[in-house]
Amino acid sequence: MATNQDELGRIGNQFQALPSCQMPAKADTPNAAIHLQVQVQWSRCQNEKCREYIVQVTRTVTQPGGKVPPQFETWFAVPKHKAPPAIDLTLVPVPMREDYLQAYVILDDAPRMSAVLSRRILSDLLKKYDGANNFGTAARIDGFSNNPQHPSRLRDNLHYLREIADFGAHTQVAKAAATSDPTSAEVCWEDVIINSSKEEAEWTLKVVGDLFDYFIIAPAKDKLLREEFDKKIEAAGRKKITATPGPSVSSK
Repeated sequence: MATNQDELGRIGNQFQALPSCQMPAKADTPNAAIHLQVQVQWSRCQNEKCREYIVQVTRTVTQPGGKVPPQFETWFAVPKHKAPPAIDLTLVPVPMREDYLQAYVILDDAPRMSAVLSRRILSDLLKKYDGANNFGTAARIDGFSNNPQHPSRLRDNLHYLREIADFGAHTQVAKAAATSDPTSAEVCWEDVIINSSKEEAEWTLKVVGDLFDYFIIAPAKDKLLREEFDKKIEAAGRKKITATPGPSVSSK
């Protein structure tokens, strides 16, 4: 199935944001001098428990005149994965943003690895924006959770997130009775591996998103709004609003 430039532009307009970079898509202006052809082929997994479709896309670019050999590029379109929540990631530093998007892409297939990525984002967030220079994520989380200046909801969530992050990054072992009668003298205990669930990994990403908003997005947007309001006040000839004083610091 071949798709020309006009058709590609029409399809591109259907996407509000590209999954690769979260930027809006728009129709491209066709270049009459370059011939672009897109071929789509699909197949289906033979595993009866899966039966997912996978799509192979081949793009061919032919230059005019025939002096330059056609350029081929092939990639696979895997089954649809969970999309990131609608938050403004443009203000988030690139390494954190890329890890966050990747953690969402692999959430369904590898929740444990998704949780590991979230843990790395969390550690970097607390170091960069909360001044946590402690060694280790757990100590940085403790510093955040024990600081009453932070919202209690985030502090409580971080306290739980510490345990969930450990579940995702390390093997956790519980003990289970080998017999159903806990009073039996024959009771012996067996090791049981506890894995981080998809729900826990997804909640970890949700908490990281909340921290993006708390540390980065909301302050930046508030600052922009205040600057716009300052311009209106200046244009009206009114007295400039002074910043509120910060918390008092004891000299002891």
